[in-house]
Amino acid sequence: KQKNIRMLPVSVNFSRIHLHEESFPKKLFDLTQKYGLSPENFEIELTESFFDSDTKVTKKTVKKLQDYGFSVAIDDFGSGYSALNMLKDFDFDTLKIDTKFLEGFEHGGKVGTVVTSVIRMAKWLGIPVVAEGVESKEQKDCLKEMHCDMIQGFYYSKPLKQEDFIEKLRA
Repeated sequence: KQKNIRMLPVSVNFSRIHLHEESFPKKLFDLTQKYGLSPENFEIELTESFFDSDTKVTKKTVKKLQDYGFSVAIDDFGSGYSALNMLKDFDFDTLKIDTKFLEGFEHGGKVGTVVTSVIRMAKWLGIPVVAEGVESKEQKDCLKEMHCDMIQGFYYSKPLKQEDFIEKLRA
């Protein structure tokens, strides 16, 4: 922002402790205001394990974050056992399929069928899907064919130093 470069949304993970603190959504919003940032530039990632606890409190936290303008994503989808309940009970802005869930999916079989079904189901629910941990052209092509909305992983870029990232944004 200070360098007048187009801002991209940033995904941020928080601990369960933060998210169960009733004042957390307001504190996070206040921080964005203090630094002249927009909540729309942040995606709050919640892992499946966050949803193992009190559903009422969790729903309230997710709703408050969204009311303040933050996007809320379910991260590591498919790594736990409560995933379908979460889709039924919560309104997410994004669904991020866990890297481990995708292992071997490009070779078809059960894994390919399940990944395709998850992507279709998310689309029916109006939730964009991100596939995490994509490392090969074969995986990327397969996900594209499955109509996955976004793909992230080493196939596109390994972690970058700040200077290199800024140069990439400028380009």
